[in-house]
Amino acid sequence: LLIVFYLNFYHGPGNLQDLLKKKPKVSDFFKDPKTYNSLLTFTKNSLAKGLNENQVRTMLLNKKWKKEQVDFVIQEARKK
Repeated sequence: LLIVFYLNFYHGPGNLQDLLKKKPKVSDFFKDPKTYNSLLTFTKNSLAKGLNENQVRTMLLNKKWKKEQVDFVIQEARKK
């Protein structure tokens, strides 16, 4: 009974839904890894120069990058 409760109703840390979620991959957003690497490098350099995430996001969106690509690359730049 406890296992059934956990699987169906528990929504805290370590819940089953979070464990089963597919983590996004570079190939989900970019056809070419070189394009991703270039965008990641640009994003990291921009952040290192003192621009904030919103400024970088606005710049990339104005250059016609897709919102999903921009969000993903900013998230990845935060990690590394």
